[in-house]
Amino acid sequence: MQELVREGIIIEGAKWKEIFPLIKDDERFLNMLGQAGSTPLELFWDIVDGLETEFRLKRDYVLDVLDVHRSFTTLTQEKRYEVSESTNYEEFKSLMSTDLRTSVIPDPPLQRIFANILKKNQRHSNRPSRKKADAFRSLLRHMPEVTYESTWEAIRPLVANTEEFKALETEEERIIVFEKVIRRLKEKRDEEKRYREREGSARDSKRDREESRHRDRDRDGSRRGYDDDRDRSPGRSRARSRERSQHSRDYDRERNDRDRSRSYSKMDEIEPRDRSSKRRSEEDLRGDKKVHPLRIMPT
Repeated sequence: MQELVREGIIIEGAKWKEIFPLIKDDERFLNMLGQAGSTPLELFWDIVDGLETEFRLKRDYVLDVLDVHRSFTTLTQEKRYEVSESTNYEEFKSLMSTDLRTSVIPDPPLQRIFANILKKNQRHSNRPSRKKADAFRSLLRHMPEVTYESTWEAIRPLVANTEEFKALETEEERIIVFEKVIRRLKEKRDEEKRYREREGSARDSKRDREESRHRDRDRDGSRRGYDDDRDRSPGRSRARSRERSQHSRDYDRERNDRDRSRSYSKMDEIEPRDRSSKRRSEEDLRGDKKVHPLRIMPT
């Protein structure tokens, strides 16, 4: 893109749609696509912003030279130099060469500055005198009869005898000022309408949020109250008491079953030894027992 700047193709005020066809097939442009960092479009706007800043700076230098020259011609009673349709560019360039700041401006940008100043002066020359127009505008703005629906035919008889009306020399100048006042009143009406709509929308949205919060709060409160009422009701209390009693009985039954199971297990471990010991005791008794003959005692 810097090459296009040097060639004078990319200048202040350039448009991307004008430059894109010139670079879309360039290998450097294609390699930038999809890469990290600034895009080609962002780089283009950075270049244009820099060129516009530089252009305004150079134009300010040119305007300073024109102002100095006007002051000088006023003091010497010479004819003032004005940039107009009759102004020759070579004369303008010759004047710019008298100042160090403007003498170094290259010819292409100096030509664009000359065209810019000429266009601006032409636009101002087509307008009515600023002070006279402002006075007439102020008069119209402070008239209660003037609204955004007013017409020039209806307002003209009301202002025809005023000094502000007579100060403007042509009817065209008066109509231009009147139409600007009406256009501004319509814009103000539209702005107020949009503001009221935004305010109304914001209020409605805020009210909806508050109502939604209230509904949620009421719903939560109702649910908690319902649960509390269920807990406090006699039937609910009796049911909870029965549930606790049943749970206690079930717990006692399970504990007793566990105790019996442990007792049976211990008995199973002890019983074999007890039976073997009992058998040995019985055998010992039988082996040690002696049979004694029956004695008959004499009478």
